Amino acid sequence: MATAWPTIGNHSIPVNNTTGIPVSATGNPASTSSAPSSSTAAAGSNTSEVLFNPQNQSNPYYLHVNENPALELVPFPLDGSNYHTWARAMTMALSCKNKIAFVNGAIKKPSTDNLERYMAWERCNNIVASWIVRSLSPMIGRSVMWIDTTYGIWNDLKQRFSKQDLFRIAEIKCEIYQTKQGDNSLNEYFTKQKLMWDELSILRPTMYCICPIKCDCGKKIDGLNEQLEMDKLSIFFYWTA
Repeated sequence: MATAWPTIGNHSIPVNNTTGIPVSATGNPASTSSAPSSSTAAAGSNTSEVLFNPQNQSNPYYLHVNENPALELVPFPLDGSNYHTWARAMTMALSCKNKIAFVNGAIKKPSTDNLERYMAWERCNNIVASWIVRSLSPMIGRSVMWIDTTYGIWNDLKQRFSKQDLFRIAEIKCEIYQTKQGDNSLNEYFTKQKLMWDELSILRPTMYCICPIKCDCGKKIDGLNEQLEMDKLSIFFYWTA
């Protein structure tokens, strides 16, 4: 059997082959909606509530004196066609800044009854919103300027630009089959191919069986995934000949 290409994280979709329905990591049916339901959001807020401690450097509410709205966290702007690459880069940058909780909904807008917490939230929210807007093309930036929360901005961008997956998948497939080694070194050619396959695996995750005992459907899924790895190798070696 050919060695599988290295994965880029846990992007596979587990499938319960009794029902044939994709499931989440917790075993529950995976939601097809990009926005969480009210019950899911409520459950998430109960289990992942962020404590308010702006003096602690490991707390998301903490802001270093050097943090300012003029920072550019990613080297390229979102122009509408590069959403997944941009979102990945922004997620890593915001994670380094310990501000992911402001875009994934873990930190909600607090009531003005607690003025200290509200003021700290507003400052952090505006800082993160400024970072996001600065990483967008001018037209896209103007389109989200009046959204109050970073969570709202993030989800608006996701709903608008991740819907183009179908067309991007077609483009990537064409690029994969048309990219030749040419004058590139073997390492450069492999890197180009891997980048395209990695992006494709994010847009169209593979599935795997989670049944305790391997079922017939699970064996078929394994066979399909093995065939995909063989396709990668055959295309790679074909254009290096």
